Amino acid sequence: MADFLSPGTGSITPLSGRMDVSAASYTRTGQAYDYALGGVPLLSKIDDEHPYIRELAPIRKDQFDNQQIPGEQSLTGWWLRSQSSFVGGEGVLFQDPSNENQYAIRYGSGYGVNPWVNGKLTLLKRTLSGPANTAAAVYVRGYLTGSSDLYWQAGGTTLTSVDGAGSDTAVTHGAAGTLRGLTSSGADYYVMGTNGIWRGTHTGAGAQVSGDTASASSRGTLEVVKGRLMAAFNNAVYEIPLNAAGAGAPSTVGTLKFTHLNTAWIWTSFAEGTNGIFMAGHDGTTGQIYKLTIGANGTTTTLTDAAVNATMPAGETINFIYTYLGRFMGICTNRGFRVGQIDDNGDVSYGPLLFESTSGTRGCTGWDRFFYVGGTNNVNSLAGLWRVDLGQVIQDQGATPTVRFAYATDLSGDVAGTVQSVTTLGNLDRRVFSINTVGSSIEHATEYVTAGRLQTGRIRFNTLENKLYKFVSIRTPDPIAGGQLTISSIDKTGVATSLVTYSTAAAPGGNDVVIGAPQGPQEYISLRFDLVRSSATTTPELNGWQIKAIPGVIRQRMITASFLMFDYEMDRTGNKVGSLGRTADRLRQIEMMSQTGDALQFQDLNYNISDLVFVEDMEFRQLSSPDKGGTKPANYGGILTIRMRTVNDIINVA
Repeated sequence: MADFLSPGTGSITPLSGRMDVSAASYTRTGQAYDYALGGVPLLSKIDDEHPYIRELAPIRKDQFDNQQIPGEQSLTGWWLRSQSSFVGGEGVLFQDPSNENQYAIRYGSGYGVNPWVNGKLTLLKRTLSGPANTAAAVYVRGYLTGSSDLYWQAGGTTLTSVDGAGSDTAVTHGAAGTLRGLTSSGADYYVMGTNGIWRGTHTGAGAQVSGDTASASSRGTLEVVKGRLMAAFNNAVYEIPLNAAGAGAPSTVGTLKFTHLNTAWIWTSFAEGTNGIFMAGHDGTTGQIYKLTIGANGTTTTLTDAAVNATMPAGETINFIYTYLGRFMGICTNRGFRVGQIDDNGDVSYGPLLFESTSGTRGCTGWDRFFYVGGTNNVNSLAGLWRVDLGQVIQDQGATPTVRFAYATDLSGDVAGTVQSVTTLGNLDRRVFSINTVGSSIEHATEYVTAGRLQTGRIRFNTLENKLYKFVSIRTPDPIAGGQLTISSIDKTGVATSLVTYSTAAAPGGNDVVIGAPQGPQEYISLRFDLVRSSATTTPELNGWQIKAIPGVIRQRMITASFLMFDYEMDRTGNKVGSLGRTADRLRQIEMMSQTGDALQFQDLNYNISDLVFVEDMEFRQLSSPDKGGTKPANYGGILTIRMRTVNDIINVA
């Protein structure tokens, strides 16, 4: 095999196989070569027919749009991301497309906003304060008497009946000591004290249902389910008829149904099942749900066969359970909230934590297609509710669908604290929730919160490459009515920059707003929308948003150059160089280096400039038949044209 010049020395090195030459360079040793590629020196062939070309590499490619939502591809020069529905709720980290297209209906976080009407984001209703109560645990339970929609509030030693305006009437309930629980059957209330369970109607005086033979420090809870009053004292569970009366022990006026073998066990909640009663509790470490099955016994029914139906992961305990529509179970735990499903056999299987809370969740109720769940300082650091949409499935897992659902923060009590229980004001579509050591909060019938906020997920176009974010636009009713709307951009460090504020009567009209910050290439940004009402009974409305960006990467350069490729050549100083067969060897080496796909060093030896490049294409054109002589053609060669793409482009800004 013929020899060729060794990179960097001009010496002769044998050519054999593929070599790692990406960093190879050439140093002039006598001949005035113009260029070098991968250490192979080359003489320039630049003329009118073979121009030297430097241009920017294209950064967009032709493509067709096959996304579920059309128009989000860069078919018109822009990278676009938009959203016109928010019914998927919050919790998304990246506003990226997916097979389920969740990014099109979900957002990052928010408070004070109602996303549950498709294509419309508005403010939530505000809350008004019910009666104050400083007890460590405060309970509420809605009821209807005649045409009045009311709720009871219990805390400490006090029980009151409260209307929708927050006015309360004291109830002489009869229970002694701190009230441990509150439940109802129609307009009848039941409360548990240290002297047993007491029952009354509306605001009437209470009568004793059963006594409590345990000490005043006993732990207990009660609930009316399946036409029975279920009561728990410490680790024992009793079934008490709703019409029971007297001062006897629970086992005297009712029936002992189950005693947990662990004396440290705490029963926390009861809930109805399709063919039984669910009981939830824990021992401080392990949370479990038991089921008492309803079995036929002539013309009556009895509760039999208490058995474990579900066990929580280690360290997760259950605070409250609530069943809804015969199919769903809300599970409030010390770690957050789960949605369970009740199968045809009446057994429950639960999904993963829908949302997490370091302070846990307590209290749950249902209305329409929603769960309302109580938390601790979950709404902009204030006590309030989450809302879970049981009709909006976010993720389908395996054979059991509907295990993940859309959720978002909801009503706020405007004070910090822990929500203990949640209910509905009579038969009205208005929520009521209790806040420990504070009292209760009532959803207002007509008035909205002063302000609310929605923040999108991180908008990164599903790539880690930098982008230049240029414009944002919104869709609203034109002109805007009911308040003002502010758009802000948020960089990756969390710094927010206000871009524009549209006041009442302004008409955005879908016009582009310049994104002035953050400046320069960014991996991602988020958008924030602040809604502020103009009056107590009006709300602004957001129907959608769109952002425009372009790639923010430093564009590569394309270099096209032509070179002499002959066995014998003469440089611009008149020096001759070459040997027979030299063209074939150099051409083969360049071809082999280019085929590896690795980066090569391209040197402009006249100006001492070098770039790392990929060889995009190359062409060797033999211009005429070479002279014949010996066993090989004399002065075999032609013109080699190479098209290269730079690798290491860097822009230095002074």
